[in-house]
Amino acid sequence: MHMHWHKKSLVDKKSLLAVLFLSVLLIGIFIGQSWSTSSTTVSPTNIVLNDKVNSSLNVTSIYLNQTWWNDNNRTDAIANPVGPYSFLIYTEGTNYFGKNGTDEQICWSSTNASSIIGTAIGNATGKGPVVLADGTYICDSNITLLSSTTLCGTSKQGTILKVKDGTASNFALLTAVGTSGSHIHDVYVHDLTLDGNNASVASNYVSGIYGNYVDNITVEACKFLNFNAAGMWFYTASGLMIDRNFFSGINLMVSAGDPDAAIHLTYTTNSTVTENQIFGCKRRGIDVCTGVYTVTISDNIIGYCSEYGISMRAFDCTVMGNTIYGCTIAGILLDQWTNNTVVNSNVCYQNVQNGIYCYYAFSNSISNNVITENGNEGIYFWGANSFNNIVGNTFRGNAYNGLRFYNCANNTVTSNYFMENSQATTNSYSDIFLYSASNMTIQGNTFSVGSKANKVQYAINVNSATCTGEIIRYNIFQGGCATANTYFALIPRKSVVMTGNIGYNPLGYIANPLYVASGDANSTIVDSGNNATWISARTYTNWGSPKLLVISGGTVTAIAFDGQTLFTSDTNCTFVLQPADTFSVTYSIAPTITVFGQ
Repeated sequence: MHMHWHKKSLVDKKSLLAVLFLSVLLIGIFIGQSWSTSSTTVSPTNIVLNDKVNSSLNVTSIYLNQTWWNDNNRTDAIANPVGPYSFLIYTEGTNYFGKNGTDEQICWSSTNASSIIGTAIGNATGKGPVVLADGTYICDSNITLLSSTTLCGTSKQGTILKVKDGTASNFALLTAVGTSGSHIHDVYVHDLTLDGNNASVASNYVSGIYGNYVDNITVEACKFLNFNAAGMWFYTASGLMIDRNFFSGINLMVSAGDPDAAIHLTYTTNSTVTENQIFGCKRRGIDVCTGVYTVTISDNIIGYCSEYGISMRAFDCTVMGNTIYGCTIAGILLDQWTNNTVVNSNVCYQNVQNGIYCYYAFSNSISNNVITENGNEGIYFWGANSFNNIVGNTFRGNAYNGLRFYNCANNTVTSNYFMENSQATTNSYSDIFLYSASNMTIQGNTFSVGSKANKVQYAINVNSATCTGEIIRYNIFQGGCATANTYFALIPRKSVVMTGNIGYNPLGYIANPLYVASGDANSTIVDSGNNATWISARTYTNWGSPKLLVISGGTVTAIAFDGQTLFTSDTNCTFVLQPADTFSVTYSIAPTITVFGQ
């Protein structure tokens, strides 16, 4: 390292010409802006995403043409900082200079960017920002951030911290590391590009920012490019604000167990991650893992991560207003032990496998999300997920099931909207599929017909003998199944309560109110009406509300109620079925059997 102290200002003709040129340029820009038409910056929060009707929902058309998306057109209030600074760092060729903001003196020069920036930060605590002028700063070691300091560039596009070619150590460009008794606090980093130079340091783990034992750290309006490890990793942190950053080409060489995301948070509380743009990460976009609570992840746009867009192993968190698409396993993962977390108003669109994947998560609210055109399931609950509320979501155009539960219990599915799922193969998947699931409540949902050729097999498919205690009530069925109006597959019929469901065919009248499966020893009465496929001597169970049963005509030899034979020759009788009551009719010529009630 070569660093020199300079006592006098280096003001020459070249500098005066540069100042004059800059003044003229600024005046020109001001005049041009005065005469130009102002433009509105568009953010995800003012775009209507929850479109249940328009099948042309497309992330590209919603976002890619908006000013908000185009990084070069961003109009951040903090861009191009002016005003007092403690030190200004600038580069000329391979040399770096530090100017004192008090008297404009050149106080340091060096050929080592990491060293001169670190020296400036060390002398700037509580004194104002360290500003990096536009230029590329080649770094071969970490730059240490201290409490009550600000590090910023004069423009995010032009101020670049880049890892030196051939760097042979594992490090982070910026580090803030305190101790358990003395945290680093009140650090502000903005308007910088951090370049990990992956092509030239491919065998080393290099991250953008690492923080441990930190509080009140803000990182905003920065670019993170080409890092082998995490874009930023905070461990034992609180009060983070991570917003309006851009990430691309992150964690290019990490393996399972390493910090594996553009933004990786561990043991972090009371923090916000918002309005970031993350693309092409090897594993995860945002990873919120062990010991994290009260973190808000909102209004981020995440695309084409090789595993998950957002991965949560946390509690008491909020995931809201994000758009995630093109990720391989799922847009959002609620991993084991995630609980009391709100997942609200997100768009999970065209992910390779699932829109949302839940693994041993409990007591979470998943509400008002748009889950559309994903390559496998819309939302997939696998494992002992319990006491989750799935409310007000739109499931549309997913390749397999809209909503799938496997080995789950005590979840509630309420007021959701299903349309045009099973797009991989017609008549193969369902809007809701239950396997080895118990005590599930499915109520107040709408199952609608769409215009696409492929149709679901069933609206609700209770598909295994270990499904017990389900309550299916007050749903509205408007068509959309491959076999007209075949809304249910209920196996077994025991312990499934069906009540108050309304099935409409396109003409608007009740259709197929009774479900009777040939070869099934015990069938279920679903709703009121008539059915032409009664089977002699079959036992039928009422798992719904009380019903009035009227039998007339035909040649009847026996009518049994709750296993007891009541009539042996009457062809006309009426009796009431309470929930769980059974009856059977034995006949040689079928009578007319009518059920009243729901």
